[in-house]
Amino acid sequence: MKAPWSAAPNLLRIKPWETAGPKPDGTARWLVVAAPDGKTAWVTEQGANTVSTLDISDGGLAPTGKITVGTHPNQAVLDKAGRRLFVANGDSDQVSVIDTASSTVASTISLAP
Repeated sequence: MKAPWSAAPNLLRIKPWETAGPKPDGTARWLVVAAPDGKTAWVTEQGANTVSTLDISDGGLAPTGKITVGTHPNQAVLDKAGRRLFVANGDSDQVSVIDTASSTVASTISLAP
């Protein structure tokens, strides 16, 4: 079974007022990006400074790991090949470049003046 959003664009914004709100630890899910093949999704989590990885191959949402990035990750975009996820870290003036195959930060781009 394909993920429910696999036929739609691979970007889904989570509106805080449409969810249960912040998690008990104070973090908030911000954005979901789904891989073009419909097998994996990444969720930016403000407050935790992480991006969670999810297995969505069977239509569910099974957590598979967390990637530590900069402060307050919010926006994210996947490259056309699905190999790199670019995550904007709003309060550290950086973009974390995630290698999607290894689920690691491959590089960090500083945007500080």
